[in-house]
Amino acid sequence: MDLPIAIILIVFTIIVLVTAFLYRRQIWDEVEDLFDEDDEKSLESGAAPLPNEPEPLTDDVLKKEAVEPEVSHTSPPAQAPWDSEHDALESVSPAPTRGIARESAPSLSSPTEGMAIVPETVKFSAYYPRETAPQVWQPLVGYIFRQSATSDVVKDVKEVLGARLQDFRRAEENAHETVSEGALVTATPHLPGFQVNPPTLALGFYEPFHRFGFKVRATSAPLNRAVNGNMTFSVEGVIVADLPISIFVGEMVGEAMTGAVTKAPYNSIFCSYSHDDTQIVERVEKAYHALGMTYLRDVISLRSGQAWNDELMHLIEEADIFQLFWSKAAADSRYVRQEWEYALQHGRQIRPVYWEQPIAKVPDELRSIHFAFVPDLAE
Repeated sequence: MDLPIAIILIVFTIIVLVTAFLYRRQIWDEVEDLFDEDDEKSLESGAAPLPNEPEPLTDDVLKKEAVEPEVSHTSPPAQAPWDSEHDALESVSPAPTRGIARESAPSLSSPTEGMAIVPETVKFSAYYPRETAPQVWQPLVGYIFRQSATSDVVKDVKEVLGARLQDFRRAEENAHETVSEGALVTATPHLPGFQVNPPTLALGFYEPFHRFGFKVRATSAPLNRAVNGNMTFSVEGVIVADLPISIFVGEMVGEAMTGAVTKAPYNSIFCSYSHDDTQIVERVEKAYHALGMTYLRDVISLRSGQAWNDELMHLIEEADIFQLFWSKAAADSRYVRQEWEYALQHGRQIRPVYWEQPIAKVPDELRSIHFAFVPDLAE
């Protein structure tokens, strides 16, 4: 019984294999017939000859060869190694004039899209004679400059002061605040017993650095003593930097020695003023926008209600400088008095300025402090 079944299975297997072989052969024959038909149609339609057959030298072909230059198959010279990735990118050929153009690689020197631009540090500096004889005009030079322009300032000082540069001293501090481009910056030297020409200078801050050129001479300053003063920089009447100046006045002095000092702008300025002085209120607000100083904004906000509170006292304690805008209205304001009294008690640096003449009565507690006349504040 088992033998017949085995024979049947063997016969069935042989039939299946033979059938598959014949079917496969039939398919190949049909494919070859299709290719033969395509070749015949292409020959009948005048198609180009096969690649292994030479192209006939027709008149059109001869004209084309006469116009188009022969392509050289010589390998180009080896490219020298690039010094940097930037050089490698610059050596990339320009986009093709035909075909699919790819986007060029981004330049390494271009800023990354969306990258925040950090405001650059702004500094102030002053150059002054270390000693002078009476009635002798001496240069006094101030600068406002961006940190990246430091070398340009040094170059400018060399041209202005010449050989005196060997006696310069230089000290620098990083600024904590920046001055907006276009802000009107005023420089005013204060030196008791000295004439200053011009008394003040104002420049728009547009370039990497600006020079404020003055001349000073001792007229009524005491002999054989050092006169201490400062060069004040302000924006809209608000003091942003105070550079100390000290000049020795003597009868017998050699060629004036020149000192240099560089200082950062004030980081926190407490402005004390009466709200009746509307032009001062407007100037302080303009100064806040020009300086972008958060501290000054807080002072404006807290003083808007004319209320004396703990937060104001805290701001006075933190202030780098206490600027007192002195006027008849300020002298009559009890809030202004509370502010300067608190500043005195806590040893704050008080810088009074006034613009009205005659000056409003100065309290006895403030008589030892210099009140600077700034007529521009009246505008």
